[in-house]
Amino acid sequence: MDTLAKTATEIAVDAPPVSLSHEKAQSRQHLITSWTTEWHKQLQRPSAFLQANRFAPALKPREHFTHTPRTTYGRLIQCRTGHAFMGEYYNKHVPTEDRSCPCGEPLQSRDHILATCPTYKNHRQLLQKASEDLVTSDILSTKDSVDALINFLQATNAFKKQ
Repeated sequence: MDTLAKTATEIAVDAPPVSLSHEKAQSRQHLITSWTTEWHKQLQRPSAFLQANRFAPALKPREHFTHTPRTTYGRLIQCRTGHAFMGEYYNKHVPTEDRSCPCGEPLQSRDHILATCPTYKNHRQLLQKASEDLVTSDILSTKDSVDALINFLQATNAFKKQ
């Protein structure tokens, strides 16, 4: 028995032993690298979500998303993806719904709500802190602008079902 045990200790090991923590870290790193590669590919293709898809992938949600009340968070995601209660969405997905804006605009769009709708005129300065010219892609794409959009949504009924 002692001879077998001594022989086993002399066998060369090809790879050093690794801990479970090391394996998990390697796995997370591989996941985020693969995800980031796919994300970069998506940025090259035109899509409806491109304006809101400017945050690089992360394994944990960003703070400005996790510290937002649930109802506001829902409207934030709907606004950022274009899947919100508005005429532009209804035009494509629910043609039986009214597409016009309560202000009289024939087609209520995300751009209209954020930049020109007179209904939200008194709260628009919240968005102008992040994008002086109220450019939708700017409002949807940075931490500061998303924070401004959250404040706008909390102060208004924008993107709520009428």
